[in-house]
Amino acid sequence: MSAQSDPFWHSRRLRFLFFLTLFHFAAFLLFRLGFLISFWPSDSISVATTVQAFYLGAKFDLRLALLLSLPLLLLAALPRLNLLCRSGFKNLVSVYLLLSWGFVSLAYFLDFGHYAYLSERLNASVLRFADNAEISADMLWQSYPMVKITLLWLVLWVLYGFVVEKITRPLSEKEAGATGWRAKVSAALLVFLLTFAGLYGKASWYPLRWSDAFMGNNAFASALALNPVLFYFDTLKYEVEQPYDEAQARRAYPLMAKYLGLPTLTATTPLNYARQIVSKRHNSTLKKPNIIYVLVESLGANQLGLFGNTLNATPNLDRLAGEGLFFDRFYVPVGGTARSVFALLTGIPDVSPVRTASRNPMIVDQQMVFDQFKDYEKYYFIGGSASWGNVRGLLHNINELNLYEEGSYTAPKNDVWGISDLDLFREASAVFSQHDRDKPFVAVIQTAGNHPPFTIPEDNLSFEIKALPEDKKQWQGFPLQGRYNGVRLVDHFIGELIKLGEQAGYGENTIYVFHGDHGITSSPSPHMGKAYDALNLFTYHTPLIIYAPNYVQPRRISQVTSELDVFPTLAGLAGLSYKNTTLGRDALQRNENADSLAFLYGFNSRLGVVSERFISATDFRAEQNKTYLYDLQSETPARDVAVEFPDEAQRLAEYGRAFYETARYMLYFNGAKSGEP
Repeated sequence: MSAQSDPFWHSRRLRFLFFLTLFHFAAFLLFRLGFLISFWPSDSISVATTVQAFYLGAKFDLRLALLLSLPLLLLAALPRLNLLCRSGFKNLVSVYLLLSWGFVSLAYFLDFGHYAYLSERLNASVLRFADNAEISADMLWQSYPMVKITLLWLVLWVLYGFVVEKITRPLSEKEAGATGWRAKVSAALLVFLLTFAGLYGKASWYPLRWSDAFMGNNAFASALALNPVLFYFDTLKYEVEQPYDEAQARRAYPLMAKYLGLPTLTATTPLNYARQIVSKRHNSTLKKPNIIYVLVESLGANQLGLFGNTLNATPNLDRLAGEGLFFDRFYVPVGGTARSVFALLTGIPDVSPVRTASRNPMIVDQQMVFDQFKDYEKYYFIGGSASWGNVRGLLHNINELNLYEEGSYTAPKNDVWGISDLDLFREASAVFSQHDRDKPFVAVIQTAGNHPPFTIPEDNLSFEIKALPEDKKQWQGFPLQGRYNGVRLVDHFIGELIKLGEQAGYGENTIYVFHGDHGITSSPSPHMGKAYDALNLFTYHTPLIIYAPNYVQPRRISQVTSELDVFPTLAGLAGLSYKNTTLGRDALQRNENADSLAFLYGFNSRLGVVSERFISATDFRAEQNKTYLYDLQSETPARDVAVEFPDEAQRLAEYGRAFYETARYMLYFNGAKSGEP
């Protein structure tokens, strides 16, 4: 056969890598099948869900198989060197494979034991057993047949050695013939595409992630879908030395008990923040209301006309606020959309020191008030993928949630964030219009249009782009032309959302909720008062609007309110009784003796607390014990007044520390697996 016609698949390197990957993939599938047979709770999971989870897990297994082959693939592709073909290098390949298989197979064995003991797949928390290595070893020896398990592992290792010898033997053989450059280029391209597709794992903007395994509320389905080796490394970066301090949380409990209305705690009583809330609807003659919650991307308080902004960017929101409940001192606990979504859904401020809490698989299980809308159909709409920020993993805590994301819509993609906000509202409204009118629904719609690249869709309801004033001093909180028109556009579409509800007939029985997930660094906003710019409050201060003419009377509420309070407040408006295990409170049924406070994580790189008059900033480290206090009503609000108001400085500092330590503890002890925290 000529050099030009010799097919590339005659290459012993490609055949070796193909069979190696196929063997590993088959082995991992057998491990997965063994896990299924060993732990399958047939009475609590359907066959269809089992098949779906197994299929998803197989994609993780393929990724692991490809990752094991990837170093050898890269070596095989090196020009001229062709290291895999050298006889001496064959031994190094064998050593690499034996060592990697030893590690991977050991991880699978540990995973089986870990799941049998804790009902959790292997994760980085296993490292904690090393702190008491002798005790842990004794426990394993007394609890499991360690001799048999070790022998089985060694047998598998020896058998793998025979397989390695078999599949590496062709590396010492001579190539069948030369291959032309066209065939080499074609082979390289094909191998690259197939490898990339296998590693990426899905046809989506976001690759396959651990959160994809959490596709519902069935714990075993999620466990079956995970790959223990990959999941271990996914969790490793979140295994910090001290994610929470129970002693500090216990020390903070009396103050939190006063704030949340909890019973006293004895020294031997486990920490427990659960309280049963009995709510009464404001108008018991009406049906249970629907709830449409619109989380508006990057909407700061300084951008609304009701706060004094004269650029008229939000006429619809201004109108809805004037006709409903308008919370003008509403704060999100931390900037960033992913952290805001976490705080909204869980009622716990995202105080994760590593990236964001929604991305941390160690705390994926959380109890939520949203989940306790028992008689409600539940929806979540996002224009792009729920894999963004690993929000999908967080949403699995909501039983029977109808999730709409990319691939669920008929509308075309608008930009990197998915379909336009207008199409998102239209698609959601179409779902609501077909909903059974005898059953209420609660829905979260997460917008993204007011975010770079500020794409204005072709279908925009005759939206007119406007320019900011030539004098930048008059920009009033809009740092960019795109931001200005982005806010105007989402407000324009919100007006259409209300019309859609009126036309379809579900609007009159609906509570609409609007708030910004966070504000943004902005141009000066003198209309907000001196403290706003002086203390950089634009990130935290956003509007909260509850519009429901048939359920609430128009009122402007100026008490300090937190994003953590939103779902408890909505449950109260809906007349639901529920168990609250977090830091949120019903803002409309608050105890008059309780403090009105909002916790700000990272305010001036410290722990912030907003009260009716002051805002404090306390150092993270308790040993530093330094607190700054600022008077929001002062003509010089950036001046530290802690010395002038020592009692208030100390009170808010104690609250800041208590919020922080309690939140750190709650992140790990608010899940269904942990019982009541």
